[in-house]
Amino acid sequence: DQFSAFWKFEQIVKRRILKNHTFSYSEIRHYILSKSSDASLIYAKVLDAKLPSFNENVALVLHYNQALLDIQDDWEDIEDDVREDMPNIFFMAAVDNIPYNTIKKSRCDMIRKLVLSEANASVPQITRLVNEIHASAKNISIPENFAFLKSLSDRYTDTLRRKIF
Repeated sequence: DQFSAFWKFEQIVKRRILKNHTFSYSEIRHYILSKSSDASLIYAKVLDAKLPSFNENVALVLHYNQALLDIQDDWEDIEDDVREDMPNIFFMAAVDNIPYNTIKKSRCDMIRKLVLSEANASVPQITRLVNEIHASAKNISIPENFAFLKSLSDRYTDTLRRKIF
């Protein structure tokens, strides 16, 4: 049921993108955290059954790690997502300054440059989002045997910073 709710939400976001809706930081954050919410549902059930020290905080770190991976996935899929009119946080952030139809009409090799150009606010918004998600994951208290999840948070964040910023 949560999956169908997200798919419906994603269709709403898609319609808003096609109408050149300007997305707030909160809307972009809500979208990526909703997109990644399946991680804690899927993995938490398995881990909770197998590991006695698993708890809700661990599930939350899993959720944040998945959000970081989803941001990376959006980065890697910018051109494909534009071609297929699929929601992507990078052009959700960019449409504040560049109409989506301008992005859509761009040559494939120019889409990423346009979305990440100095002229728009997508990079600062995404940087803020990555930093916020990373800090949230780092500030959650989890059992020592799950500390590796915080190392993964660091690794995912470092990868994003190297690739994007």
